Amino acid sequence: MKTCILAVLTLLAAFTMNSTLNADSNSTYNFDIQGTVIDATPLYNDEFFDLLKKHAEGTFKIDPNHAKQFLSEPLPGIVVTLQGKSAVMQTITDAEGKFEFKNLPGVTKDTAIKKFRTEKYEISAQIPIESEIAGDTNTVILKQSVILNENKNIKFDFRSDLITVKGKITDANGNPIADALIIGQMEINDLGSMFRPQVVKTTSANDGSYELKGFIPPGIRQTAGYLNGGNPQANEGSSFFLVIVADANAFIQPKENIPRIPLVSEELLIAARRYHKVLYDYVCSLQDPNRPAKNYEEKPNLNLPPSVGNTINVPDIVLIRAHSFQEE
Repeated sequence: MKTCILAVLTLLAAFTMNSTLNADSNSTYNFDIQGTVIDATPLYNDEFFDLLKKHAEGTFKIDPNHAKQFLSEPLPGIVVTLQGKSAVMQTITDAEGKFEFKNLPGVTKDTAIKKFRTEKYEISAQIPIESEIAGDTNTVILKQSVILNENKNIKFDFRSDLITVKGKITDANGNPIADALIIGQMEINDLGSMFRPQVVKTTSANDGSYELKGFIPPGIRQTAGYLNGGNPQANEGSSFFLVIVADANAFIQPKENIPRIPLVSEELLIAARRYHKVLYDYVCSLQDPNRPAKNYEEKPNLNLPPSVGNTINVPDIVLIRAHSFQEE
């Protein structure tokens, strides 16, 4: 609380000092941009599953503060770039993932037109990622725009587990359909219109291929419950299944050709199976020790899509020519 009050007083003092500039001439108010780059990818490592096992057995209680270490960690050494109308700057995040750009022109009073001009800056963070399963390395660039009318504090939440969905659009003869609008929308359990489903759009390429990028994966507990036969969308606001709709000129997508797939990638499935097995083994340990041990089981026919790493591959979506559909 003392830190927050001190920050507010500092900001007010800075603004008051700049406000004393000559009102009859052009005046510029300078401000700072501070920020943090965080890896918000859930960390499902050996320690996590060891604590989960102890938590199930009642020998350890995972409280919210302890769980934070598995949900986020600072990213040091990240290149952060600031781009303004007349300025380009770069800096590197420190050991706590923090960065700062100081004394930037923010608001300028233009006496000629008797108006204030506000500077806009774009901040980008370049984050290298390597998939442990796919074995490839990419650079993800996160961007934010800032209207600098006061000191600003921004946060980049990076996730390396965002899911990409790939597929192809064809006609009934297997010919690719280009320039089709592809909409991937998460189903959502929403009884009162309080929640908005994630929607990603793109268009198909000349060969009919498409990529829908940036889907937030379901939770590990939610996915493990699905493996056990539970309803992954039982809770209000929960999402689990992805529906893909294609819209192309002179074509129709029959209802039976609308994919509805569990948004479960290979990386999520590996972690969810491990989560499920920890709880499965614990439940089995509570049963009569004289009964034969049961092997780990999953509910059959879950229709999990093929995937590599965090990329899901969807079977071709076949569209029917509008006149053919009407003739039927």
